[in-house]
Amino acid sequence: VRERGIGLLIVDHDMALIMELCDRVAVLNKGQLIAEGEPDAVWADPAVREAYIGRRSAKKDWNIQDKGVGNKEESNA
Repeated sequence: VRERGIGLLIVDHDMALIMELCDRVAVLNKGQLIAEGEPDAVWADPAVREAYIGRRSAKKDWNIQDKGVGNKEESNA
């Protein structure tokens, strides 16, 4: 998809998956856009972390940056 320049909309709550797959992300909280941009910048946004930490699975996924997820240089190597 990326090589062909095709846009794709993915709606998911799996932040690790989204941060690994997407070049740009938008985060909604209760239907309101709270962040938009490149995955690393969005994940670093305090509003995103605050909204995400409230999810039951957030503790499991909280350290996704520690695993290199969202780091385009590492994940494309």
